[in-house]
Amino acid sequence: MKELQQDNYHSIHCLLISRSFSEFGFAMYSITLPLIILRMTHSLSKSGIFFSILAIPVLLITPFTGVLVERVSRKALILICLLINTCVLGIQLAAYLTDIMRFNLLIFLAIIVAVIISLSDIATRVMFSELVPEKSLEKFNGIKSLIDNLSSFAAPMIGTTIYAFNGIKFVLTVVLGCLICAIFSLSKLRYCKQLSPKNDKINFFKDFKDGLTFIRSKKEVLKIAILAMSLNFFISGTDDIINPGILIKKYGISKSLFGLSQTMFILGVIFASWFVSHNKCINLHKKMPQLFVANGITMILIGLASIFMVLVPQMFFITFLFLESMVGFLTILVNIPLTSYFQSKVPINYQGRFFAFFSFTAQVSIPLGIGLTGVLAQQIGPDYAYIINNLLVICLVYFVFGANKH
Repeated sequence: MKELQQDNYHSIHCLLISRSFSEFGFAMYSITLPLIILRMTHSLSKSGIFFSILAIPVLLITPFTGVLVERVSRKALILICLLINTCVLGIQLAAYLTDIMRFNLLIFLAIIVAVIISLSDIATRVMFSELVPEKSLEKFNGIKSLIDNLSSFAAPMIGTTIYAFNGIKFVLTVVLGCLICAIFSLSKLRYCKQLSPKNDKINFFKDFKDGLTFIRSKKEVLKIAILAMSLNFFISGTDDIINPGILIKKYGISKSLFGLSQTMFILGVIFASWFVSHNKCINLHKKMPQLFVANGITMILIGLASIFMVLVPQMFFITFLFLESMVGFLTILVNIPLTSYFQSKVPINYQGRFFAFFSFTAQVSIPLGIGLTGVLAQQIGPDYAYIINNLLVICLVYFVFGANKH
């Protein structure tokens, strides 16, 4: 048993190291992609078309990727995903070197990268459940979150700097180096988990339907999943609608200072990820309802501060930055036990389909939420829209968790 645990801990560390390289590389690629499109097309409308087209295949394919994740070795699948994306980005680099890169080719290559990243992410979540004991899920999800968010914090600055001075060819070279390191790290992972189901041929539509039937049968898990989807819906417009509407449109904060809002949020996220990875005294799962409510109340306070501090804009901005860091902190304190809950409560042979379904609902609810928030903010103001959205989230939390007490 001790040897098995040692193997598991060795494997999870290999997986985390591999993910740190791949996430850093993909974060660099993602931040430079809009710059590439704009430079290639000189058109914001074509950039919008590009990213709209990019989102559609991922949305359509994601619900069925869980079936594949459950039928093959997760290690082999993640390795294959890394190899495919290495080849695709290698082709992209070769196209730039030979000056044959075109808009349509870039769309095709970017779609492959996006679909493969989505598939790999689902496989990674399932592998976490296999390798990490239930009591350690929050700790290692905290470490994973810390890695992901440090990458999202550092990689954009590094990627845009490299792009500005050396161009896309050098960026792609660095990204390819990161993916090669990720492949090497993952190849050291010791992994021999049994797959399920074992013998039946893959029938994506039948297996997908069976997965939905299972999800519907698990009432408590379904309630929490719907709550998470609702949270995505109601707060998805924060970065795109609420914060710009309050800071830039209402308070006239300069665009250079506006970037501090995201910086403070990410710093809160990073600190929370570190806290969770070292936490030994607080049961975050049992505190999940309170954390949901605390997160909603903090966002409501931002809206109230925007309404009542109009005459002291500098004081409001300082208050906003502090509360935004708290939102980042509390968001992770909600997300990590939420993910750990799903990993512990959903059987391994259904997790691929569950997380695929969960990712799909997020991909649908987020743009819908942004659209609704935009309309609401236009009608009543971004601060009032923020307050209403989060009051609805708190009501949903009470409905899901409060109803279970009766």
